[in-house]
Amino acid sequence: MRISALVMTLCSSAAVAATTEIFQSLNSSQAIDSVKPVLESLLDIGNCNIPGCLEELIPIANQCSTVITSDSPNIDATLTCLKVIISNVSDQSDYCVVCIREAISSIESEL
Repeated sequence: MRISALVMTLCSSAAVAATTEIFQSLNSSQAIDSVKPVLESLLDIGNCNIPGCLEELIPIANQCSTVITSDSPNIDATLTCLKVIISNVSDQSDYCVVCIREAISSIESEL
């Protein structure tokens, strides 16, 4: 249910405008600051251990900072980038990797 509400919110024009503003404001931030809110949201959707997984996944997800901070924010591109980066992690059974992968899949199924 939370996913449906999130997707509905993200798809509303007000949310898209707000998301654009958030992404644009993050554009001037360092990569770690831009990736953190996106990861926090995904970890929350997946009911993951947010503090523990943030510490583990931020260095990995920083590879997507260019997509995340783009002038034209794109949810699909962000999810695709994160999915590719996560799929390259050597330990695919790691709790945080499994949790974030499931969260990404849940969001993609609702889009």
